[in-house]
Amino acid sequence: MARRDGPNGNGGVFYYFSDHLKTASVVTDSAGTIKAESDYYPWGGELQFVNNDSNHYKFTGKERDAETGLDYFGARYYGNWLGRWSTSDPYNPILRSRNLEQFHTYLGQPQNWNRYVYALNNPLKYFDPNGENVYVVTYTTGNREGDKELKRAAETRAADIKNSKWFDSKKDTVLVRGVYSKQDFANVIKEANSLDKTFGKVEQISLFSHSGEDGPVFHGSERTVGNPNGSTQFQPGELKQLPAVNWSSTAKTYFFGCTTTKFAGLFANQEHVRTWGTTGYAYFSSRPDRLAPDNGGNLYLIDTRFNQHLAPDAINTTKPMEEHKP
Repeated sequence: MARRDGPNGNGGVFYYFSDHLKTASVVTDSAGTIKAESDYYPWGGELQFVNNDSNHYKFTGKERDAETGLDYFGARYYGNWLGRWSTSDPYNPILRSRNLEQFHTYLGQPQNWNRYVYALNNPLKYFDPNGENVYVVTYTTGNREGDKELKRAAETRAADIKNSKWFDSKKDTVLVRGVYSKQDFANVIKEANSLDKTFGKVEQISLFSHSGEDGPVFHGSERTVGNPNGSTQFQPGELKQLPAVNWSSTAKTYFFGCTTTKFAGLFANQEHVRTWGTTGYAYFSSRPDRLAPDNGGNLYLIDTRFNQHLAPDAINTTKPMEEHKP
């Protein structure tokens, strides 16, 4: 990683060399001269050998406060001399567990009982992420029509997230994935969960698809004359088979498509997460606030009943996307 110091680059360019935990142990200038070199104890204490650089990003690449010595992880501060957090874990397994199995799995890891423990008491193997910042944007594929448009709408959504004031490109990540089947959708959830040691919990899931009152339309292996694409939707009880999502405390889910509000309510109750669905028919538009012809750029799904952008925080007061709380 390169860093340019000083106004207009007059301070020069410096390079950081990190280990498997993203701890920058060596800093050099553009000529390769070592400006800073340190070893780190398992819990983050620093043993300096060379200190000719003003680098404040220490253990696991987090910024260390010069006055307190605490490392800032985005959601909490960490004290390396204690190997503990300065405040307790905000995750509440009673409120956030999707079912008894997830609750028992969480309690089955004794290190979770300590609300101040860092990296499951194994700092050589794990490091704590920055907070609750994995965003998932999915779109269905294999449709009879609309594949390109669904993908573009999903990419527009991902770009809006990345450009939002709450997104930090150094700490957060956005997964944009096409899903053909219900199993593909489940696999994306598993992929998002697997990032918890790097980025944190799942903050948001969005799905762009053809849909109806019974939910998004996926595809399966069974094709008939009347159903040549093998179109299928979640049947009653199938939502329980989805992997338990590692939700953040402020997580949200959005289902973009036609009349998804009924399914959104079922998903909210099953996943214990705030979920939005559309109340009317949706159509592609190049503008987020009204129907407009496709100009090849950004693409949105808007509700033709109200002629408003589907997002609940739209600039207009009418919100055709209906919120469901668990």
